[in-house]
Amino acid sequence: LPEDYTFRALLRKNKSISSTSEYLFTVSKIDTIKTSQGGGTDGKYFYQALIKKDTQTGEANNIVRIVKTDLETGKAVKTSDDLALNHANDITYNPKINKLIVVHNAPYRDRISFVDPDTLEITETRSIGMKIYSIAYNATYDRYVVGLSGGQTFTILDAEFRNTLNSPFQPTSLTDGYITQGAECDDQFIYFVLYKQNVITVYD
Repeated sequence: LPEDYTFRALLRKNKSISSTSEYLFTVSKIDTIKTSQGGGTDGKYFYQALIKKDTQTGEANNIVRIVKTDLETGKAVKTSDDLALNHANDITYNPKINKLIVVHNAPYRDRISFVDPDTLEITETRSIGMKIYSIAYNATYDRYVVGLSGGQTFTILDAEFRNTLNSPFQPTSLTDGYITQGAECDDQFIYFVLYKQNVITVYD
């Protein structure tokens, strides 16, 4: 591609593009707690939530632990104690408050928890007044993008988790029927990981 041909232009001209991935490392499993859920990074470490479901309580009493892995070495440096994070569907990091924010999802879809990245302990849990399944933080704008439960619509929240939009962004119809997973963002784009076929949708 020409040097001035940006990813943004490529997205606008094509419904889909091919991509590649690179294996980095495998997150250490914990005894019988082996189901991977949400994950996120602070740029130096990767934080992976592992769960053991308690289906009898609708995941209210899941066993959840977070494994902190060094991105450079691929080695686990810390594992949390059991945390009350339910399904723990997504994790993002806010450097301005130095906290991980974890989306509980099922069964408390309006609930998030703040986790200290050093101790891996919950410091606060709160309801944000809307049901979400994913979250990503952008430090440049001091905003969060959240995927709204029950579909692929999403919205933007301010630093205090207040909605900044009158109506949510609508998803592309190209991924109708896909299962929602996690979210990420940078200064230009918003990314959602979806499953049916493994795809990433990219929004400007």
